[in-house]
Amino acid sequence: MLAFAVLLLVLSSTARGGGRPPEIHFGGRFGPESASKAKVHVLAFGDSITEGMGEGTFHPYAASLQQQLDKNGLSVKVWERGLSGETVVHETREYMIGFQGMIVRLPAVLRAAEKHGVRMQWVVLLGGINDIAMGTKAADVYAAHRQLYEQCRQHGAKVLVMTVMETVQSRASYNDERSKLNALIRGAPQEYPHVRVFDLEKAMPYPAESDVEGNSLWDDGLHLTAKGYDRMGRVIYEALKPLLEGATA
Repeated sequence: MLAFAVLLLVLSSTARGGGRPPEIHFGGRFGPESASKAKVHVLAFGDSITEGMGEGTFHPYAASLQQQLDKNGLSVKVWERGLSGETVVHETREYMIGFQGMIVRLPAVLRAAEKHGVRMQWVVLLGGINDIAMGTKAADVYAAHRQLYEQCRQHGAKVLVMTVMETVQSRASYNDERSKLNALIRGAPQEYPHVRVFDLEKAMPYPAESDVEGNSLWDDGLHLTAKGYDRMGRVIYEALKPLLEGATA
C-alpha cells in the first residue's frame, strides 16, 4: 500500500509548493471582469484527475465540459483548480510536505473567488483516491468530505460530488476501502440537500485488457489520456446539465 502511495506522489510531483499558478489552470486567474461574463460559475475541484494529469502533460476535463456548455448555449464559466497528489484530509506525514489537503485549500480557493466578485453556484468535486492509497480509512476520508460539503454550503454553492474511479491497483484492502468510500459518497444527498452525486466509477469503468476502446481512455492505470479526459468532461456535462438553473445564454 505504501509503495502505491509513493508511486502516486512521484507521478504527481508537480503538486509540491502549491501546484501550478492559477493562470495555468483552465479558466485562468480570478478577475473582476469574470464575474459579469457568465450567469453561472462552476468550480472543478480535486486532485490529479481534475488537473488532467496524463501522458506527460495536463489536459483537464474542464476544457471538454466548457466546450459542451458553450456548444449548447449555456452561459456557464468553468474554473479548474485541481492539484495532483492532493489528499482530502490534511496530511502531516513527512513525505506530504507541500500539500495542505483539500479541506484547507477549498475554502482558500472560494475566498479568492469571492474577493474578485466570482461566486460559484456549483462545485464539481472529486477526491479521496490518494487518501485511500496512503492507507487512510474510508470513514476518515468521508468525514473530510463532509467538511468540503459544508464549506461549499457556506459559500452558497451546491455540490456535484463524484465517486472515485477504479485504478490498476488490485490490492484487496485498497479496493475495499475505495468501495466503502464510494458507498458513503452515494449516500451524501440524504444528509446534505445541496449535494448531488455523479457515479463516475460506473460512467468511466476501468477496462479489461481486451477492451481496446476502453484502454485508449487510460494512460498509466491511474490517470486518463486526453481522449479519456474529454470523455469525462462530456459525461459530467450530461450529469450537470439538468441541474443548471438560469444558465441559458
